[in-house]
Amino acid sequence: MRSMPDEERPSGDPYYIQASSVAADRPKLVLKHNEAFLVADSRGDFPDIPESEFGFYVDGTRFLSRLELVMHGHPPLVLNAALSEDTLQIAVDLTNPDILHDGGIALPGRMLRIARLLTIFDNQLYQRLTVESFGEVSHPLTLTWHFGTDFVDVFEVRGFTRARRGALVAPARDQDHVALGYEGLDRVRRTTHLAFVPRPIRLTDAAATYELTLAPGAVFEISVVVTATTEA
Repeated sequence: MRSMPDEERPSGDPYYIQASSVAADRPKLVLKHNEAFLVADSRGDFPDIPESEFGFYVDGTRFLSRLELVMHGHPPLVLNAALSEDTLQIAVDLTNPDILHDGGIALPGRMLRIARLLTIFDNQLYQRLTVESFGEVSHPLTLTWHFGTDFVDVFEVRGFTRARRGALVAPARDQDHVALGYEGLDRVRRTTHLAFVPRPIRLTDAAATYELTLAPGAVFEISVVVTATTEA
């Protein structure tokens, strides 16, 4: 994989999105395959920033507008990010900041390595986290993925205002899967499926939470597969 300059952007792409003024100062990572692409920040997140271009898009529609990873409620620190030559994968190395609790340090900084791998292929986005502990004692760890979607098209992201929009469909979920849906004015049902492995300890319509206890040298792996589907 090669390091990606901040100014590098897809060219000759009908779905290209100009950076908004709100998020223009944040480094961007871009993946693309066929009619799907994503725009992430340097942590590999789609941050919840109004009027930003971050997200996962398929066929010109943003199927996922938010996907943010936090540990004990705090974003991880970026060590390094690299983009594959074929623009199908991003590898991000993260670590933890000092985690404070009851006036003390519950988890010292840089005790964990989180290897985050994002892969895009057709209508799917796959993310894998590999969490490794370098501590000399066991530490509890709470990891949460916050997610959401708006199903806007790239023209709306660029600033075009639509007079009318379709309607969001009530989310559906079970113990390890969430489906977020939208029915457009064209009567087409678009759905974002998020499947988590292993099963989170808590799963809502907007967040998946894991409670881990990492022993010295322990390694734990978590993944989420995002699938965009369209049904007329």
